[in-house]
Amino acid sequence: MPLYMYKCSICSESKSGACVQCIWPKCYTYLHVTCAQYSSLVPQTLAGKSGFVCNKHTSEETVSISVGDEVYAKTGSSRLQYAHGTVGGIDTLKTYEVQFDDGTLCSEMLLRDIIVNDGAPDLGSCVKVKWSKREIYDARIIGYTTVPQYRVIFDNGTTNTVTEEFIYSLNEPLPRRVKDKLKKHTNGTRPVTPIPL
Repeated sequence: MPLYMYKCSICSESKSGACVQCIWPKCYTYLHVTCAQYSSLVPQTLAGKSGFVCNKHTSEETVSISVGDEVYAKTGSSRLQYAHGTVGGIDTLKTYEVQFDDGTLCSEMLLRDIIVNDGAPDLGSCVKVKWSKREIYDARIIGYTTVPQYRVIFDNGTTNTVTEEFIYSLNEPLPRRVKDKLKKHTNGTRPVTPIPL
């Protein structure tokens, strides 16, 4: 659905301009940029995304997930199904923001797509970026973000690596869209069901 179709959570209008999504992980609140500024929301960067955080959130709200925790997470299937599992490991993924010579930006460039001589590039360094198999462009590193990635071992023995927008602690409520997609299967004796809200 186009961004101009969403209803602003501040003014409740859906026909007076495009809305942006709150950048808080797993939040699906939309707001007009001008309404956000009028409400004294300050643009910020959170988990590698720049934008606004709506008034629903506080810094104490984040749920920490550790190795060994039971979670609901996105499976590896293309249908975006969710299932019960256990966190088997936590790694970090570093993505780079690059500015190409023509002034365009790309904010989620992986190191494997950046041609450098030694190790990871420094901020401000000039690099070459592999855009496709045949296209290589000159660019400059203007920022980077480190995002946690969780390796989840599902009850049926399969694994998947997910970022924080696709993993839920058993202590946090599941959004309706996740509950609808939660994969219902059993692992011998334990039925997998979503947490009631």
